[in-house]
Amino acid sequence: MCATTGSARSTRARRLVGLKAETVFNATVGDLALRYRCAAREAALGKAGLFSVIPYSGVRIVADNFEVTTTIRVLRFERQFKFSLEFSQT
Repeated sequence: MCATTGSARSTRARRLVGLKAETVFNATVGDLALRYRCAAREAALGKAGLFSVIPYSGVRIVADNFEVTTTIRVLRFERQFKFSLEFSQT
């Protein structure tokens, strides 16, 4: 028979360095514009009696948000960084 000596070692893997990143992006479209212009068409030379209705329309982004959260872990030390960028137009 063979006898083993020494202590039993754990075979689980140890993570010494870890990195985790999360990103969030939100955009809101909340404005629809309609407009009509009642006049002569723009031209270099205008002619008498010309009249037209010119429609204009547009959509605009009212607000958006971009956010990145990063967590770095080295041994038992953990640090979290957060970057956020916001834009809004009224």
